[in-house]
This record gives sequence, structure tokens and C-alpha cells, in this order.
Amino acid sequence: WLNIPGYDSIFYAINYQLTTMDVNEYSQQLMKLIALYIGNHSLINSFISLIIQRTNAYDTKAVFTLITLIHIIFKEYENKQHIVYTNKLDYYLIQSSFRITITIDNSLNIAKFIWLYYKNAHVISKVHLIEITNNIFLVEFFNLFFHWSWQVRNAFYYILLYIFGHRFKGKIPVVDYERSTN
Repeated sequence: WLNIPGYDSIFYAINYQLTTMDVNEYSQQLMKLIALYIGNHSLINSFISLIIQRTNAYDTKAVFTLITLIHIIFKEYENKQHIVYTNKLDYYLIQSSFRITITIDNSLNIAKFIWLYYKNAHVISKVHLIEITNNIFLVEFFNLFFHWSWQVRNAFYYILLYIFGHRFKGKIPVVDYERSTN
């Protein structure tokens, strides 16, 4: 990207769009352009951080836009399978957004986040996937398993079956939570 003439202009134009526009107004083209920056992990993380900061957690459409952007980035990672980028993505930003969403208890946003994890579990690095699943199954299990919304319960059941299916097949190592916390 640095060798492309006008790189600075493109970067500042994207940054200007992200800071001046409402999150609900982000276009698909802008999100796809952001996803093309996956080679520069510090920029992609700063873009995600900026969008998370500008997203109102009570605005379902804005949260859906954020999740759509993250999904587009994961799809770009999947297209570039020969290069390992997913270890460089800041999953803690995404997990903190998920925790805020669970705290607010907006069922559509929670279900959308769970579907994001479900659809992209094959792209997420194993270390981060273990952290995500430990958070979901050890911390939030009862909140999600017995949630009042059928959308959240249904999405949770899908990810529950998917993760356990892969653990039994040996694709995701089982972490001894007691040993890892001591």
C-alpha cells in the first residue's frame, strides 16, 4: 500500500469518512476498502477501534454495521489464507464490544455477535477462538443458554453444537480452565 501513489490521500479520505459520517451511513464500498488494509494490522485495528468508539451500543443498526465490517474483514482474511493475519487482529476490541452488548441485553445485537463468531470460527486463530469460547461458555453460558430471546438462544445453540463438534473431532484443543487460571 505504501508504494501506491496517493496512499496518504486514500488513508486520510477513509479516516475523514469514518470520523465525520454516522456509523449507520457507512457504505459497503467503504467497509470493503477498509478490509483491504489487512496487510497493515495497526491500521486495521485503528479503523476498528475508531468505529467501535463511534458506535452507540443502543443503536441496533450501528452495531449491525460494526459487525458487518468485522465480518467483511474476516472474509478478506479467509481470501488471503496463505498469509496469517488473524493473529494480528485485536480480538480484545471485539470481545469488549460483545461484553458491552451482553450487558445492555439487546437481543438482536447479541444474536448477531454470536452469529459473527459462528460464521467465522474457521478463520479466527485457535488461541483467540479458545479465549472467545471460554468467555462464552464459562462466563456467559447461563445468560445465553437461558436467555429470554429465542434468537439469542438459537444462535447460542448453533455455536454450542459447532464448537463441541469440533472439540470432539480434535480440531480445537480443550483447555483446562482450572489449570489455566492458577
